[in-house]
Amino acid sequence: MSKITINRGSDLTLTGTWRDANGTAMDLTGWTITDYDGHASMQGNITAQWVDASQGTYTVTMQWADAMFSGMSFRLRISNGTQDVSSPAITVIVQ
Repeated sequence: MSKITINRGSDLTLTGTWRDANGTAMDLTGWTITDYDGHASMQGNITAQWVDASQGTYTVTMQWADAMFSGMSFRLRISNGTQDVSSPAITVIVQ
């Protein structure tokens, strides 16, 4: 996932699966997932949580804020206390 599109003024919820380099869903039991490295206008408006960590599935919810604009980005980060791994940047396209 590298781009998501939202309608101006709308909230968004999406689901995804964290995969390894071979495309296999990862068992991330014991890991946390958070948003990371987001534009200041997005701070506090994005929530990431596990649906089923054993299958690597998660949801991301983005609450609309009027300061948001097209082209902003954020990353997801997983951590197990000793290792942190972040996703590529996810760009938000506002239409």
